[in-house]
Amino acid sequence: MIAALGALVIVAASPPAAVDLERGEPAPYAGTLIPVEVALECASCKVSLPVIGAKLDRLQARYDVETKRLETERDAERAGRLRLADALEELAAESEPSVVEHPALWGGIGVVVGIGLTLLVVYAVGGI
Repeated sequence: MIAALGALVIVAASPPAAVDLERGEPAPYAGTLIPVEVALECASCKVSLPVIGAKLDRLQARYDVETKRLETERDAERAGRLRLADALEELAAESEPSVVEHPALWGGIGVVVGIGLTLLVVYAVGGI
């Protein structure tokens, strides 16, 4: 344990640099092959990856739920619009003009009023 702490002190005192080894060459017994800072960074990456993966899974699940909810709302709105359009078409087909709105009534009233006004004007001028 004390030897390991001594090695850490030696590594911490020396500038961080990786040791190059040729194939078949034995590893050095003093120091490290990878600087401590790089080793700690790699260790934190290995710890962070599962955390990030879990967060990504949670976000994907939330995205899927929200997408499903929005699709359901969209489908409900479409169905509501179609029902409303069908109801409006049925009302338009069922409703006929009432007596007051019928064009023949207004045409007849126009003819009677026109004849009456013509007779009044002729009478007022004194032609009858």
